[in-house]
Amino acid sequence: MSLRAAGTRLPAVWALALLLCFAAPACGALPIDIEVAMAPGVPITAPQEWAKLLGKIGLARVQLRSARPSDQPQITATESRIQVLAILNRKNELILPDRRFKSYHLTALRKYFEDLPGKLAEGDEPRGRFDLTDKQFRVVYDDFSKRVNFSMTRAELLRRFAKKFAAPIEFDPVAKIRLSNSPLTRELRDMTAGTSLALVLRQEGLALKPEKPRGEPLRIR
Repeated sequence: MSLRAAGTRLPAVWALALLLCFAAPACGALPIDIEVAMAPGVPITAPQEWAKLLGKIGLARVQLRSARPSDQPQITATESRIQVLAILNRKNELILPDRRFKSYHLTALRKYFEDLPGKLAEGDEPRGRFDLTDKQFRVVYDDFSKRVNFSMTRAELLRRFAKKFAAPIEFDPVAKIRLSNSPLTRELRDMTAGTSLALVLRQEGLALKPEKPRGEPLRIR
């Protein structure tokens, strides 16, 4: 028994894998189509294994086929869709342009695809400290470099910074309570915002750091 797909004759076990692929939800949570090109010599159980694994991730479309000589891992994107071409090699590794995964790397693979739309939207600009781009780090640096030219309570100080900073400051509920109930122990006038924040938070055993999750706005928390 055989099945012809993408112009290539496939054995029955691979036909079953393809059927499993097409059984995956047509409307996946992620706007990503993946085409897996299987190199010669892949383990006989690999197509079925990877079809099931990729089906669990919630991609919009999954297709497996035999590899062509010209196939290379690549990712292309339009306004509404991302197309991924991955290579499945004879070591049973799924090779993407910048990563490779084994079949037991389901959690890491799922995160890779969840992060992919945001990563493509932001481009491939290098990231440095706190996983920020140079532009994002400059926003935080400029915020922390602002001078404190007022003298007030701790809660008022934090509210003032929240309004003045380009990157919003977020505190969890417990931190808000601790900070609002504790008085300032020293004068902060003429200090930088970064220094004054460090002193205020250290008094309560707290700290802030900038973060920019893929696809989400820059914030300080």
